Amino acid sequence: MQNSFAESAQLEISCEKQWIEKSATHVAGPAPDVPTMLKVWKSLESECGSTHTYIGRLALLSLMTDDFAAARRVLKAAPKGDSRYAYSIDAARIQLSIRERLAADGPISDREAAEFELKYIQLVKKYPDWPTGFALLGGWQTSIGKHDAAINNLQKALKGDAYNLAGVYRNLTISFAAEGSSELALAASDKTFKLNPSITSDSQFVYAYANASSALGYLDDAELALNLIARKKAEVKGDPEYKKAVEFYSQQRKKSPKK
Repeated sequence: MQNSFAESAQLEISCEKQWIEKSATHVAGPAPDVPTMLKVWKSLESECGSTHTYIGRLALLSLMTDDFAAARRVLKAAPKGDSRYAYSIDAARIQLSIRERLAADGPISDREAAEFELKYIQLVKKYPDWPTGFALLGGWQTSIGKHDAAINNLQKALKGDAYNLAGVYRNLTISFAAEGSSELALAASDKTFKLNPSITSDSQFVYAYANASSALGYLDDAELALNLIARKKAEVKGDPEYKKAVEFYSQQRKKSPKK
């Protein structure tokens, strides 16, 4: 029995390692190469198909293709009972509930946002040694404007070397900028760009970068970033957050000494 448990644990660890290694080359750009990731991951089914790691990642990949029905089917087949390796399955269940809610009509209420946050808090309490859990919690907190808490959890994710570091640094850029920590925001933005050069298509990231640059007097950089995102995505001109970033830049430009 002990040997069986040890072998099962070793298989979980091996499959988790393969997930990190085999998917790492397919996550660059504004969107991961999900079809390739799915193909690579499914090729490991004979070896890893019985593991929590495999099922959880397969569900997450299904969510990345907006195939909610497939994600539900995969999760329904997950092994019963508790396991220290079920973190990706538990995370997929939370993300499925969030994605389905976002796909529905109407904005998420403050109550719903708090409920989803609580689910992520419970996730990291259950799996305190899984750094990606802190990345997911911090990312959600960034998205709902709880920036101080987000920074704390995102930094925990970095200490544990969470998966998708570009996403962690992206969220840190936004939260640092929102908290007025402009130098830290620009440092995080630099690391984000090095990991994912296509991040310049992410409007929320660009607004944060522009705001931090404007605050520090790097006005040409802020202007360039705002003009670039407006050319890439004309619809941002109607975004209140874009308008705020432009207004802040304009105010800082007026204050700057004439050359």
